[in-house]
Amino acid sequence: MTTSFWLALVLTFPYLMWEIWKFISPALYENEKKNVKWVFLLGTIMFFIGCAVGYFMVFPMTLRFLATYQLSANITEQVLMLIFVMGIVFEMPLVSWLLSKIGLLKRSFFHKYRRHAIVGLLVAAAFITPSSDPFTLGIVFFPLYGLFELSAFFVKNDTNGDADDE
Repeated sequence: MTTSFWLALVLTFPYLMWEIWKFISPALYENEKKNVKWVFLLGTIMFFIGCAVGYFMVFPMTLRFLATYQLSANITEQVLMLIFVMGIVFEMPLVSWLLSKIGLLKRSFFHKYRRHAIVGLLVAAAFITPSSDPFTLGIVFFPLYGLFELSAFFVKNDTNGDADDE
C-alpha cells in the first residue's frame, strides 16, 4: 500500500498542483495570474527532472551502499519517497522566481544567508537520503546546492541597495 501511495503521488503531483492552483486563482488579480501557464509547464518539467535525478543518480549510489547491509522491506518505500522529494526540491528555482515576482524575495537574501543555507541543505540532504553515509549525502547535497545557486540567479536584483546588508 505504501509503495502504491508513493508511486501515485509521484505520477499525479503535477495534476494535484493544478487543482490547488484552480482553488487559489480566483483570489488573485490578473497581473498575478499572467505567467501561470509557464510556471506550471516549467514546474512539471523541473519536477520530473528532479525525479529522474533521484532515480538515475541518487538511487543507484544509495543502493550500492545499502547492498552491504541487510535489505528490508522498507527500501522500496524509501526509494519512492527519495524520488518524490528530489522532484519537489527541483522546484526551488521556480518557487524562488515566483516569490521574486511577488516581491517577497531579493537576491541579497541569497548572499546574506548562503552559510545558513549550506547547513540547512546539508540537513535536508541527510533527511532525504535513506542511508547515513557521507558519499550519498554528498550526492544529494550537491544538486541541492546547485539549485540554491540557480534560484539566486533567477531572483531579481535589489533596486534599493539592500545588497550591502552582508
